[in-house]
Amino acid sequence: MLPSPPQKLIITLFILILTSIFFTNLSTSNSKEIEGIFNVISGDTISLNGVIYKLEGIKAPNSRQKCKKGSLPWLCGAAAKRFLSQTTHGIILTCKTKSAGSVKCNIRGRDLANIIVKAGWAVPISKEQFLKEAELYARENGLGLWTGKK
Repeated sequence: MLPSPPQKLIITLFILILTSIFFTNLSTSNSKEIEGIFNVISGDTISLNGVIYKLEGIKAPNSRQKCKKGSLPWLCGAAAKRFLSQTTHGIILTCKTKSAGSVKCNIRGRDLANIIVKAGWAVPISKEQFLKEAELYARENGLGLWTGKK
């Protein structure tokens, strides 16, 4: 005897819900939450207890990298590092580990990567719309790396 149409619908919905729960747990099972006062290594790299993490979705200049303002070189990497250091100094970050060695962090309930990009000290490398909007804001206002490029 075959199930009636309403029974088929209920069975299908039940299977979909179980599948959804399984894949949600599977995708978050490797993710772990870490909290603490992190050390800043560069404009997009932090460490806690000797473990180094890259902030997910952004790229900042490395600490020794130089940029140009017109024809004059300046230490944009050091400035990006200084911004992140000042932003996070003495504040507990709440981070979730993502792919190998990367984290998504919040500082006082705000996305840290977004703060850095909006201040102009990093560019998005992910397709996250909010990061693209933050970069546009920094560019339009000549902030951080975009100083003198307005």
